[in-house]
Amino acid sequence: VQDVLNRVDIVDVIGDYVTLTQRGANAKGLCPFHQEKTPSFTVSPSKGIFYCFGCQASGNAVRFLILSEHVTFPEAVRMLADRYGIHIPEGRDSKQDSELQQLYRLHQAAVAFFVQRLVQGSGAQAVREYCRTRQLSGEVVERFGLGYAPNAWEMLGREMQRQGYAQDMLVRSGLVAARDKQPGVYDRFRHRLMFPIYDRQGRPIAFGGRLLEGSDTHQAPKYLNSPETPIFQKNRTLYGFHLAKQAVRQHGQVIIVEGYTDVIACHRQGVTHVVGTLGTALTEMHAGMIKGLAKDVVLVFDGDMAGGKAAERGIGLFLDAGVRVRVVTLPEGEDPDSFLRQHSGEAFLQRVAEAQSFLDFLLARMGRFSDLRTPTGRADCVVRVVPMLKKIESEVERWGYMIQLAEHLGMPSEVLEREMNPDSAKRFQPTSKPSSYNRFSGKPSSHHQFSGNRSSDRRLHPPVGGQLPQRS
Repeated sequence: VQDVLNRVDIVDVIGDYVTLTQRGANAKGLCPFHQEKTPSFTVSPSKGIFYCFGCQASGNAVRFLILSEHVTFPEAVRMLADRYGIHIPEGRDSKQDSELQQLYRLHQAAVAFFVQRLVQGSGAQAVREYCRTRQLSGEVVERFGLGYAPNAWEMLGREMQRQGYAQDMLVRSGLVAARDKQPGVYDRFRHRLMFPIYDRQGRPIAFGGRLLEGSDTHQAPKYLNSPETPIFQKNRTLYGFHLAKQAVRQHGQVIIVEGYTDVIACHRQGVTHVVGTLGTALTEMHAGMIKGLAKDVVLVFDGDMAGGKAAERGIGLFLDAGVRVRVVTLPEGEDPDSFLRQHSGEAFLQRVAEAQSFLDFLLARMGRFSDLRTPTGRADCVVRVVPMLKKIESEVERWGYMIQLAEHLGMPSEVLEREMNPDSAKRFQPTSKPSSYNRFSGKPSSHHQFSGNRSSDRRLHPPVGGQLPQRS
């Protein structure tokens, strides 16, 4: 272990998770283990350790991987050794670690199998035609390791067993499944374009498969993912992250799309700071993966109902993580893949530059399903939006969004202030309603006059449902 630590560059390792800035002999960044606005996370390359002055997390490179990847000590050591090409002899207590390494090697062998079938397979004409229509060049296919799962029930399983992998290991990997009513196993992926899924170190850990025309698999899903395994958890994996992380650091921004083909289309057009979800909702762990590398997230989901729901959920997660989030809304029926087959990467980036703020997106979305001119519509809007505003760390930014919301709904900002801070509002609420008239003079009270003057100021009360002012 000490030999591994002596040869590891801890700044290089942690730099895959946190954007670090050199400060004298040390490097600093935002701590990945707790929420903070000011960097308190320090890395000392000379000592080979990290320390957070906020949450007191500390340790060496092995400890950092244990905390970040939720792995065991032996697996963390193995990850560092593999990264730096260091040989580690097998120990007496390495059975679990050995099984994990077998799973990694098995997936690498499966990648090679699928790639070979795409290039040389006699039945791969359909997938090669699909790649052509999707503008997937040979360079793109090679970069992402795309392959072809033959239209056969046992070809992969037999080949992997011939290479020395036991049947129970194949089942555990999810590449094959046990038959229900008879002994034996069958290949999970058949007649599909195969997308290897890699971890952040660039190791294949799972697959996604896109069903091709002419399959004999009736009523099969169009897209099929590997099941979760000891090396693959969907809530901790983003497609293309290993290829995008350097560009994400350079841009200080990450673009999140939904599918494999969306990520590949972006990379094909030179937009490389892009990652994709795996057909599942974004999670807190996904937000944690991203916040260490970028403080600006742009969601580009499909322009349908499901895409809108996914974007709304993602907004809350990234605001919780202290990350600014904006949304690109594509036309109905469009996704990044289809858009980029018709337009350039520059046109796509222009859409990203013009992305809506999360508040504009939410208001537009709610305006499609509720009448925001009615008291009920306004109340429903406030109930959904105010919790989002409460997540914003910056008081100035939070206040600015609150004013925009008040103007859009045509209501006094004081009403929203009370919704934002109900406990504070109760402490200062008067015990009785002030009279509208001065009981001595019979004239309107100063309170009434102030309220009337305020209500007549059209700058504070634009027409209900009016558009938000454009940002300069």
